[in-house]
Amino acid sequence: MIKQSSAERNANPAEPSATERLVGGSAVAKLSSTMDWSKSTLGPLESSERKQRILVADDNADMCEYLGVILRPHWEVELVENGRAALNSAIDNPPDLILSDVMMPEMDGVALVRALRENTKTAATPVILLSARGGEEAVIEGLETLADDYLVKPFSSRELLTRIRTHLRMSSVRQRLQAELVIADRLSAVGMLAAGVAHEINNPLAVVTSNLDLVLDELRKASQSSSPGVSELEMMLNEARQGADRIAEIVSGMKTFARAGEERRRALDVQPLLELAVNVAFNGLRQRARIVKDFAKVPLIEADEARISQVFVNLLVNAAQSIPEGDVQQNQVGISTRTDALGRCVVEITDTGCGIAPEILDRIFDPFFTTKAIGEGIGLGLSICHRIVSAIGGELTAQSELGVGSTFRILLPPAALAVAHEQKAQPTTAPPSSGLRGRVLIIDDDPLIVGLLCRILDKQHDVTCLTDGKPALDLLLSGHRYDVILCDLMMPGTNGMDIYAALSGALPEQVQRLVFVSGGAVTPGTRKFIEDIPNRLVEKPFSANQIRTLVSDLLSEGQARAQAVER
Repeated sequence: MIKQSSAERNANPAEPSATERLVGGSAVAKLSSTMDWSKSTLGPLESSERKQRILVADDNADMCEYLGVILRPHWEVELVENGRAALNSAIDNPPDLILSDVMMPEMDGVALVRALRENTKTAATPVILLSARGGEEAVIEGLETLADDYLVKPFSSRELLTRIRTHLRMSSVRQRLQAELVIADRLSAVGMLAAGVAHEINNPLAVVTSNLDLVLDELRKASQSSSPGVSELEMMLNEARQGADRIAEIVSGMKTFARAGEERRRALDVQPLLELAVNVAFNGLRQRARIVKDFAKVPLIEADEARISQVFVNLLVNAAQSIPEGDVQQNQVGISTRTDALGRCVVEITDTGCGIAPEILDRIFDPFFTTKAIGEGIGLGLSICHRIVSAIGGELTAQSELGVGSTFRILLPPAALAVAHEQKAQPTTAPPSSGLRGRVLIIDDDPLIVGLLCRILDKQHDVTCLTDGKPALDLLLSGHRYDVILCDLMMPGTNGMDIYAALSGALPEQVQRLVFVSGGAVTPGTRKFIEDIPNRLVEKPFSANQIRTLVSDLLSEGQARAQAVER
């Protein structure tokens, strides 16, 4: 029921209207003051902000009219006369904010807030309660209903507008943060899936690549006969090997970006990480521009591999998206490295895209700032890149010109000498063999990998092959000794970490001969294990020469240790 109609107010002009009593002073003067102030102080709102809708619930017709007049220049406004009508409207078409009187017939403001919070469609909608009842107890009681704010009549029009705008912005931030959390959760799930897929791909891929190497070795020996058929077969196998190498690069990228858990910094060479980033972003790049690389020698940097790779990929994807499709030859994305006068590693990613307007260039690293359409991004990519680079003491800057293109420059401090170290990598080409024959134990739950490693090594060494970790451990503990132990890291039952722990206590001399073979450390625990131990790691897929060289090196090292003991 409306408290006072316009007709009643006009019938008794000497009596102050409900609006005048509740707001204070002349209603007309208040409205004029509010309009002038909002134009000069609030200024024009962004187009997205004008589309926001405010639902006003008040059973006083004059108050509704007053609120509508001061709100409509900035937002879409719907006026209803009680809480029940407000609840039905909010559930049918959720507004961006609700402004509600407390004392109303049918459903008051307190009951309205409680009903809104119980409905999933309106649970997060900001609500500001308006009431003539002031005092600390009234305010506390109003806020305890889970309302977002409480404003006592008479109120300042300026204060009302400012509070509304603040709550709308806070609501927008909450929604974007929620969207970020949803995306992060999905990426985490995708990352776990990618890590598992990469691990599973690497086993058969290792079989393919190494068998291709073995067949190519035999064909090269046979090609001395100069048979045209043999040469053609060798060419086809070389092409197959190149295709397998391409798959290996993609899988390597999956493993890098699937990493989760706490940040782990180490000394890194940026060039292979940039190559990896190009592989990951290649499909989007090749449809829009030529890729031009100019890599000069730069110092190692100290960073987390997955995070700095994410920066490179994000910048390359942004570069590609700034270039329209259809004219690949006339556009390019450049990736270059150099060292500046301060000894820092400089990475530059340039594009011939549409460029960035000068008035927004200073805002592109702000969280949630984006010029993309709704659904294409929430404005966090460049902000995250800036945060990652800054966290390792670096700088990320941008230069751009509309219609010409953009350059993103990353300045990274060199890694401290104390932490710079060689990565656990093995050569892919074999030096002259030591000629030593040794005893080799192969442990892997994949029979194809076991058969492959046996085929690579059995002509030069005495090889024992097992597809289960427990029998292998029993064999070692029963007194059998080996010069080299090639052990898979991830196996059902007794895995590589279990074997390492058992040998460390009982047979430390055999631990020195243990080499782990892995398709990828999937869990945080396995990654930490690999980083903490001194033993070598061979990642699948591997080459035949890589395995032969590794075994030859280990035999030479064992012989040198034995000679040192004898002396």
